[in-house]
Amino acid sequence: MSFELSANELKTRDQLLADLQRVTTALEDATNDYNTVVDDIDTYVSSVRDRLQEEFDEKSEKWQEGDKGSAASTLIEEWSSMDVGHVEVDLPIYEALENLPTASEE
Repeated sequence: MSFELSANELKTRDQLLADLQRVTTALEDATNDYNTVVDDIDTYVSSVRDRLQEEFDEKSEKWQEGDKGSAASTLIEEWSSMDVGHVEVDLPIYEALENLPTASEE
């Protein structure tokens, strides 16, 4: 006689896997939406940074080295240092649960 999951335990496992698949799909969709907005933010930040840098570069060396230039340089550095990161979804629990044995081997 081998040890095995009962019919009710198998049904519960299958339902949990289905629930997990459903919420994982929703999470992946939300993550994709989030990353799309992050891409838009990255484009915006790059555009602003580039415009500020162009304006800074057009100023005289004297202005750039003065108080206003120093403040502008700090502003550009802050816009340049913004790191927009994407989110990745990695949920190994689905495969872990799915791959658990349902009965002992004889």
